[in-house]
Formats: sequence, C-alpha cells, structure tokens
Amino acid sequence: MFHDIFLSRKVSLLLSPYFCTKEYMKILTCVEDEVWQSLSALPGATWVRLQHMDEWKNHPTPDALFVSADTPLTGIPENVPVFMDASTIDSMPTPSVNYVTLWPGFIERPRWEVGGTPHEAANHILHSLNVTPVWVTPATGLIASRVVSMIINEAYFALEDGISTKDEIDTAMKLGTGYPYGPFEWSRKIGLPAIAHLLLHLSATDKRYKPCALLLKEANV
Repeated sequence: MFHDIFLSRKVSLLLSPYFCTKEYMKILTCVEDEVWQSLSALPGATWVRLQHMDEWKNHPTPDALFVSADTPLTGIPENVPVFMDASTIDSMPTPSVNYVTLWPGFIERPRWEVGGTPHEAANHILHSLNVTPVWVTPATGLIASRVVSMIINEAYFALEDGISTKDEIDTAMKLGTGYPYGPFEWSRKIGLPAIAHLLLHLSATDKRYKPCALLLKEANV
C-alpha cells in the first residue's frame, strides 16, 4: 500500500508543470531566408524572426539577437548580446558585437568562431544552443569562411580553365584532403552569392581574394 502511494506521488511530481515545462531562451533574428532556416533549427531557444529591425520593440526582453552583416543596431539595449554575421566587418569592429559566420553549413557545426572579446553572456547563449565558441580576432570573414571561400574560388578558376568538371573537382578534393564537402558542394550548401560578396569585400583591399568571373556569373552578382 505504501509502495503504491509512493509511486503515485512520484508520478504526480514528475508530471507537474515544474518538471515538465522547460524554459527556452527567446532569441530575435533579422537574417536572410536560408540563414533563418538553419538558425531556427538549433535547439535550446524560441526563435523569433523580425522582418525589420524596428520590430524588436515588440519583443523588449530578448535573450540575444542574431543579425545579418551591417544591420543597424540603433536602440538595442546594451545588455542584449548581439551576434552579427562577419562577412563585412569594418576596420573598427563594434566592441559590443560578437561576430560569427551565419552561413548554412557553418551554423550546424558544434564549434563556432566568434570574433570579439570573450565574455560570459555570449558564452552562455552559445552553450545553451549546444555550440562551443572559439574566440578569435574580429576580421572580415573570420578564418574558416575565408579559407573555404578561397578554395571555392580556386575551384571555379580550374573549372573556367577547363581543367575538370565540378563533380570531378569535388571528388578529388574530398579524397585528397578528407574534407566533408567538395568546393562546389560547399558553394551550394552555403549559397554562392554569400561567397561572392565575401570575396568582393576582401578583394577591395587584397587582390588575392579577387573572385573568378565564372563564380560571379553563376552567383548573379
């Protein structure tokens, strides 16, 4: 009898709202369609998409804000951690902004490069999303996306010169380097326009990043 009462109370406790309700962070986003699809699939948060930045006033107490590159942040409270795409970091990065690579294929990774000064609020947000931050110096494209973009660019030069086909270049790169994707597979996953815009921004000050004409043509840039 006492055993049945104990079990009954235990089940009631486990089914109570205290144990069944999980409180998620509320994160606002103002990003492109493809980025929204990747971000909103991350667990650990309730994601709210803004069509325009002034809509944030309808959600006055967010836990964080994820935005596209160059998004104006006028009026955003200083205590709200801001994560901005790193595609176009100016020569003077905003100290209060955490720069990340908001690209499909990068968002799903368990470790993110974060440009800026490490601080507990940003670490807490990312850890809650099951992401491990790797803090780096803020610079346009950070590190990994620069490298991937250059590999894709070189692959387009090879394609333009008639050296091989897209499928053959993808296969050769995966077999030769152990990368999970070939350069053209990466370009489809990330979105060629995003790669083209990063290369164009970087090439304005460093000609090594000059994008291949065929890449720009296919990106419709």
